[in-house]
Amino acid sequence: MTIRYKPLPEPRSLEELRAIHRAVPADPTDTDDCCRAVATAASLPDRGTAREWLGFLEALELVDSNQDGYYRCDWPADGETLGDRFERRVLGARELLEVLDSETGATLDQLVPALTDSDGFEPRSSNSAEDDIEGRVRRLLGWSLELGLVAKQDERYRRAADGERVE
Repeated sequence: MTIRYKPLPEPRSLEELRAIHRAVPADPTDTDDCCRAVATAASLPDRGTAREWLGFLEALELVDSNQDGYYRCDWPADGETLGDRFERRVLGARELLEVLDSETGATLDQLVPALTDSDGFEPRSSNSAEDDIEGRVRRLLGWSLELGLVAKQDERYRRAADGERVE
């Protein structure tokens, strides 16, 4: 069984993702505070945001860790590999993409209720459950668009065909 990761930062471009990846040391002993180093190098607002990014990078198999801390792994040669890792290892991604497999796709307003009962959409707190789920769906859609897994046309999202880029 594959471990699925919950950290899901706000979507950024692949260039920005790569820059954050490069901010992680290749050798974990190069720094005594990886979160601070990543936050500083990638202009992230704080250590908590850096920690979220490290979890997301770990889900994408771009970083790993050992007893000394986090270290950078090789960047994959193609975007398809990142998309596959995202779908397999980020909590909620597989469920979102399964809903979008239909030819008609779905709007954001249709996706939120369709995914509410899914394992990938457990709210962080009971006070903001609906906002939390909608925010996660928005972030999943953003990353899915950036990774070429989803196409968007006229406010409808659907699974992208190979090489398709529509927005």
